[in-house]
Amino acid sequence: MTSARIPDPSVPEAGSETVPRVARVGTRGRRRRQVAWGLVAYGLVGILLAVACGVLVLRAIPMLASIDRQRAEIVRALDLTAASIGDIELGAGRAGGSLRSAAESARSAATLSDDLAGTMSSLRDTSSDLSILGSHPFAALADDFDRVASRANALASNMTTLAGSLDLNTTDFATVSADATALRFQVTSLRDALAGDGADLGGSLDGLLLVALAILLWLAAPAIASLALGIAWLRATDGSSPATL
Repeated sequence: MTSARIPDPSVPEAGSETVPRVARVGTRGRRRRQVAWGLVAYGLVGILLAVACGVLVLRAIPMLASIDRQRAEIVRALDLTAASIGDIELGAGRAGGSLRSAAESARSAATLSDDLAGTMSSLRDTSSDLSILGSHPFAALADDFDRVASRANALASNMTTLAGSLDLNTTDFATVSADATALRFQVTSLRDALAGDGADLGGSLDGLLLVALAILLWLAAPAIASLALGIAWLRATDGSSPATL
């Protein structure tokens, strides 16, 4: 007759709680390694993105400096253009004023010529009609007076035509002056828009670079922390056995 075996309480039997506990510890270890690898991947991607953004910022700073230099050159060119247009405006205005004075002088000369022609015609008639004891001593002067009157009439006509031409040129110069004024205003407005407040960006680019780098480091800090934490967890899981966990 076989005697019944008394179980030893110090030796775990099959089917006890030890096997499920070891399985649970192994499952937690695998999950922890998965999370650790996820943290490592997140950290690497974040660091790569931060480095890429830093490279872009470093490449953009010289481009911004070059753009600012070109802007300053364009502002100087617009200043010279506005000054040149101002000279054209002033010259056209002065020329228009001179032509206006010349037109007035031509009209005055035409009036004087008309008066002279009338006077010469009167003298011609008087010399022709004047009779002394039946003779006409000034009849010979009548032809001279008539010739002077004809020339005075021609001069008055020419001076009137000249005054009309000068008036037309005066109007043209006034139009040129007005167009130059409008163009100078547009150039000045464009210059002011490009110049802004007149500040040079060169002095602020260094500060912009420092701010950009500080922002990048601030954004990269979580990625660096995630990478360090993931590596630490991987080392911890690699150096531990399921039984000790």
